Amino acid sequence: MAETTNLEVVTPSAIIVSDPVEMVVVPGSDGQIGALPRHSKVISTLDRGLVDIYNDNKISSQIMIDGGIVEINETKVICDENENFCKNIGINGLDIIKEI
Repeated sequence: MAETTNLEVVTPSAIIVSDPVEMVVVPGSDGQIGALPRHSKVISTLDRGLVDIYNDNKISSQIMIDGGIVEINETKVICDENENFCKNIGINGLDIIKEI
């Protein structure tokens, strides 16, 4: 089994995702940021875009965010998302789990 890191996508009012993942790619303000398990500590602002969630060496789902802040460390990736907009678009099209 592949090593995982814990992904949390949160808004001020809800936890949208809280799952172990192999890798996460987030839309950082200065470009895409890929985070694997045991990643060095990073804090960055996020732009509007897709959060790619990888499991089994492929994108298993994507979440559309409207910006926010990401904190990455050795065991966890936390995306503190703006409360205006957050959709899980899945891998096969529009599979909306939450729109705020």
